[in-house]
Amino acid sequence: MTEPMDPELQQIRQRLRLAMNGVISASMREKGNVYKLNFGVPIPELRQMAQAFTPRVELAEAMWQEEVRELKILATLLYPLEAMDEATALRWIRTIPYPEIAEQIVFNLLRHLPFAYQLAIQCLQTARDTGYERQVGFLLLGHLGRTTIAFPLLDTPIWLNAAQAIFNHGKAYERLAALTALKNTGQDRNELKEHILHHFSAYQTSDSPFEREIYDALAFEFDYSDEKTDNSNK
Repeated sequence: MTEPMDPELQQIRQRLRLAMNGVISASMREKGNVYKLNFGVPIPELRQMAQAFTPRVELAEAMWQEEVRELKILATLLYPLEAMDEATALRWIRTIPYPEIAEQIVFNLLRHLPFAYQLAIQCLQTARDTGYERQVGFLLLGHLGRTTIAFPLLDTPIWLNAAQAIFNHGKAYERLAALTALKNTGQDRNELKEHILHHFSAYQTSDSPFEREIYDALAFEFDYSDEKTDNSNK
C-alpha cells in the first residue's frame, strides 16, 4: 500500500498543471532535456510559486526525488538553508539530471551555504565524467568570486587544472562555467589573477583559436577590472 501524497506536494502539482506551457516543454525536449514530466513553467513563475510555501525538508526531498523538471527546481527553492549539510548537498549534486538543474541548485541553494567554497573544491576533486560535479564546482566558484571571499592560493592548482581539462575536453556548459569562474575569482585579487594568467600563459600564443580566445577573454576581464579600480581611486 502506497503512502498518501504530501498535501502540499499535491497542491503544487495542481498549480503546475494549471501553469503548463506546452511550447516551452516541447522546446526543451528537442534540446535533449527529456524529463519524465516537464510542464514548461518559466523560472520566474516557479520562484513566485515557491513563495506560497514554507521551506521544509520533507517537502523538498519528496520533490527532488521526482523526475519532474519543475519539482526539482522548486525543491532547490524550498529546502531550508540551515538544514542542508554537506552530505545532503553532495547526494543531490550526484543526482542532477541536466545542466539547467545544476544552475538552479547552485543559484537557489548551494551558493548560500556556509561551506559553499569547500563544496566547490570537493566537487572538482571527485567529479565523474558522467555527472555534473564540474559544472556545479565552477558555478559555485563563479558566484563566490563576486563576493569578498578570500580564495586560498594553496587550492588554485585544483581548480586551474580542472579548468584546463574542461577547456581541452569538456562540454560547452562546463567550459562556460569554468571561464566565468576564472574571470570572477581573478577580479580584484591581484595575486590570484597572476596565478591564473601564468597557468594559461601558453594559450596566449597557441595555435588553437579557442585557446587564444580563452587567454584574451581572461586578460581583457582583468585589465577592465584594474581600470575600474584605478578610476575609483582617483
